[in-house]
Amino acid sequence: MFAQGLRADFWTADYGEEELQWDIESRKATSMQSFLEELQRHLRKITSPCETYLVSMTPHLEWAMHRTGQKGRQGSDFYKTGLNGLAVIDADQIRNTPGATVLRVEDVIAYADSHVGNVSFSPDVRRWAQNCDEYIAIHFVPSAALVRWIPWNDLYQPQSEECLFPRSFTTYYTLGLWRQRFVSDTSTLQQVAKKVVRLATVMINAVPGHGDFDLDVAISLIVRWSDWGYEAAGDKPALVAAARLWTRIETMTEEFRRL
Repeated sequence: MFAQGLRADFWTADYGEEELQWDIESRKATSMQSFLEELQRHLRKITSPCETYLVSMTPHLEWAMHRTGQKGRQGSDFYKTGLNGLAVIDADQIRNTPGATVLRVEDVIAYADSHVGNVSFSPDVRRWAQNCDEYIAIHFVPSAALVRWIPWNDLYQPQSEECLFPRSFTTYYTLGLWRQRFVSDTSTLQQVAKKVVRLATVMINAVPGHGDFDLDVAISLIVRWSDWGYEAAGDKPALVAAARLWTRIETMTEEFRRL
């Protein structure tokens, strides 16, 4: 189904964020200058926390997981509230919803460079937007576009041997630093496949259950975007095949138990 058009982007945000309609009249009242200034503030939120009317999304699961994990670290405000998590978004549903807007940040910056002379974006912001291929929704994400919402505590159990993410995954400030300093895990292909299936199962069993987001799609998304620090994950076709085989084994085992 994914190949036939389900666009699964990943959004890290505070669940329950108020939905504000950005209708045609609001767009007319908002100048390009003020919108670009808001985008500047939004892209600096990592170093200068603030509230904006923009919601970030990315097609890169690794980046979204890392950012969600940073928010969910013990002691953070998001950790204390328990409201941190990962949302799987169908971007086509946003585009097809009247009044909703989704834009690619790199395209907006390119437009600003060529058409708006008095608004500039720093090299760090440009690099950030490019690395994660960031998209933004303006004011709200339609409820119909929310395919799944998965709390971080369901995604990550630091003491569990079944957890796909190494403990150091969320502790480094950037993914680049993590890749430079992390020593690759030598777990077997079978061991990594089981972890992939465990994460995929958590994702598809989450609410609200919209869209054609099944186990095969989730496995492909998890494997596609990263090796997650495992040497065995370098052969992505083999890992996908092993994960799908393990799902069949688990299904057959469960059926056997019910006999």
